[in-house]
Amino acid sequence: MQWSRKEHEYLKSIWGSNLTTKEIAEKLNKRFGTKRSKNSVIGYAYRSDFHTNKSRSYIPKVAEVAWSSQEHIYLEQLWKINSLSRNKLTYMFNVKFKSHRTVKQIMSYGYTAGFGERKLRKIERWKEEPTVGGVPFESINQEQCKYIIGEPRNLKCCGDVIHKGAYCKKHYEMCYIEGSSEKIVA
Repeated sequence: MQWSRKEHEYLKSIWGSNLTTKEIAEKLNKRFGTKRSKNSVIGYAYRSDFHTNKSRSYIPKVAEVAWSSQEHIYLEQLWKINSLSRNKLTYMFNVKFKSHRTVKQIMSYGYTAGFGERKLRKIERWKEEPTVGGVPFESINQEQCKYIIGEPRNLKCCGDVIHKGAYCKKHYEMCYIEGSSEKIVA
């Protein structure tokens, strides 16, 4: 359905107001006798570049967002912990300061503030050496390592003494990455 010039001008005039898109669609329909949905209003407004004006979906750029010195210091401390993913870092930051900053905002601030590159620790892949022996899966007990060795037809477990959880020291270190020992000071 084509938009008339009057509808275009009316939508342009009320787009930046504090009305929801549903309310805008209802006003348009009442005034012009149309049956436009809120999604068609949003689509037309974006195609017509109304969103470059005061839109509620506008996310400010990093330079436009004020950062307190406390936020700066805390982010710098989080930045140094290489075991944190970008999402986890953002989550921890937002919880601490009750903010709603995006991953992109936090990462670009960190790079522009000169915190340096973030290098996440890579999980090393290993090749399991063929193990002779092992304990058959059916006869494993609670004190033995439950790391599975072998093929599905001949399923066996490691069988060494448990170090932590369900694994011996060697297999525990292969399966789990310990968290950073650095402490974050608020």
